[in-house]
Amino acid sequence: MQCRRSTTLPVVCIWEIKVNRDRDFWLHFDRIKFASKSCDDGVIDIFLKGRPDPYLSLCGENVTLAKELPILSSAELSPDSSDPSITIQFIGRTSPTRAAFKIAWTEMFHLPRNVDAGGGGVSSGQLTSSRLTEGGPQEDQPSGDGCEFACPGDRGLCIPARLVCNGVVNCPNVSHYRGSAFSDESPELCVKEAVPEVNWMYVGAAAVSLLVLFCCCCVCACKRCCKYCFRDD
Repeated sequence: MQCRRSTTLPVVCIWEIKVNRDRDFWLHFDRIKFASKSCDDGVIDIFLKGRPDPYLSLCGENVTLAKELPILSSAELSPDSSDPSITIQFIGRTSPTRAAFKIAWTEMFHLPRNVDAGGGGVSSGQLTSSRLTEGGPQEDQPSGDGCEFACPGDRGLCIPARLVCNGVVNCPNVSHYRGSAFSDESPELCVKEAVPEVNWMYVGAAAVSLLVLFCCCCVCACKRCCKYCFRDD
């Protein structure tokens, strides 16, 4: 990230995000707020590689567009087959800057679709869910970076298991699925019952106390037996 601050010039911050090849990209904002509906408070410009004009500009007038940002395909990110990337630029025209936002992004996989049994290589439209791993990553993917969790909807999007229940919604545009167990941040999936922890120090202290008490009882019993034995003699 690069930022330029001045008392007279606008505040300019630039982020460049490198994206892995053959991955789709979903940019989203966990938090975005402008002080007013005027674009004078600040503008966020999103640039795609090789394009001089912004792909999308966000300010107070159209901040609602940030709620449902589209998924960018790998072809859009790298039209010339070079290393894909995306650039985000913020320009604050007031001092102090009256805007706050948190950038988040997810690199997406696409599940393939089954080929029609009739032949011809025509897709039947059904997702090949068998490509999801069972308890581990795919063999051709690095550990933790495979297609392991299917996102809700019929678009065939999936994410690595390490992005599930990490506090950030990584499946794109799932506002209609938040109550479903298929959401990567749904309470049914992420909230687990707290298991009471065993304090082994207290358990050990109690065991030692019982052992000492048992030994004391044995000693008392032995003394009493010896006392009766001496009386009989």
